[in-house]
Amino acid sequence: MKIKRRLLFLLIIFGIMLIFTGFVYDVLFAGIPYQDPTPAMQASYDLHSQIASIIRWVGLGISIIGGLALIIRRVGLSKFTEATGTALKLFSIGWVLLLFYFFSDGSPSIWEYLIYDGGLKLMALTSFIYLLLHLKTEGVSLQSLFNLIRRPVVSIVLVASLCGYLINLYPGVPFEFRFKLSQPALEKFVRQPVLDTDNATVHWAGLFPLREVDVAGNSIRMIVAECQLFDDCGFVYSPDGEPPRVGEDSYQEMPFTEDWYTWHRSW
Repeated sequence: MKIKRRLLFLLIIFGIMLIFTGFVYDVLFAGIPYQDPTPAMQASYDLHSQIASIIRWVGLGISIIGGLALIIRRVGLSKFTEATGTALKLFSIGWVLLLFYFFSDGSPSIWEYLIYDGGLKLMALTSFIYLLLHLKTEGVSLQSLFNLIRRPVVSIVLVASLCGYLINLYPGVPFEFRFKLSQPALEKFVRQPVLDTDNATVHWAGLFPLREVDVAGNSIRMIVAECQLFDDCGFVYSPDGEPPRVGEDSYQEMPFTEDWYTWHRSW
């Protein structure tokens, strides 16, 4: 018994070492992406990056297998299967809500991609583990699969996956929903705006934090969040038509309301 437990600990440690090896390999052989690479340089970088990624994913998989086996030995297979199903349900619901929230600010950033792509992969991995645990508990048979399909966790995961896909496909819907709820407060704010151009104070209008507020002509411009790494995004109230452009600013009229524009401020 102790020998098996030690072997599982060694498996986890070996997986962690592989993950670390993948990062070291990435730094030594791939390194920082080239600014203006030749086709040969880019091909070499892509190859080594893929190798490093494979090493990391293999290490992660080995660590997960060792960790799961260790937990199952301690708490029992049936209890662990039930706990995994509960965690999967909670994660699926939380993932959709978090995705909806980040898409609802109208500011595309790397966070949306990380939450969507990373969350979807994690949910798929957890679902696969749950499937294996279920088949291990009840055996491999058609009846076992029918029992699995009837469980609420399967419906929740499928609905969450569909909702996440639709949110990613139509990112304007969460933003419109949040903006409509906040529009009365926003229109009240623009009648007596509190100007703040140094990002020192966050003013809330409805469900939006207004990090910067300034005036350009007759337009009230409001920064809500950072977007695309180094830029800022927000919206503009401009009853006289498209707001005046400053620097590399770009505007797009909101299709679901009048006198309001989305604002992308580039540096």
